Amino acid sequence: MALSTAKVTQLSAGVLFLLGVILSGGGAYLLWLGGSPYYVVTGAVLLIAGVLYLRGNLWSERSFALLLIGTLTGYCLTKRTHCSRRSTVSTIQPASIQGMLSTCVPCF
Repeated sequence: MALSTAKVTQLSAGVLFLLGVILSGGGAYLLWLGGSPYYVVTGAVLLIAGVLYLRGNLWSERSFALLLIGTLTGYCLTKRTHCSRRSTVSTIQPASIQGMLSTCVPCF
């Protein structure tokens, strides 16, 4: 049984929306505890991207791309000294996103 394009679009939009709800809710709690507003903003962008994707608006993909670019830029700006160091294989954990980014993303 193959899924139609409309069902895949609805499923993808639902996943984006659900991730947005989870990140916004958890991020609001972390912000209340004195944390960063990053997760609230990320969750809001994912919520918006999910709704726009369901409507077939191209801004859903653009907003998601801007979210990824903003995340990588923010990472590089906050971890500038870490990015400038030469990483060795022994210091990188296999499942560590930070380890992958520090070796793959050139920080400016």
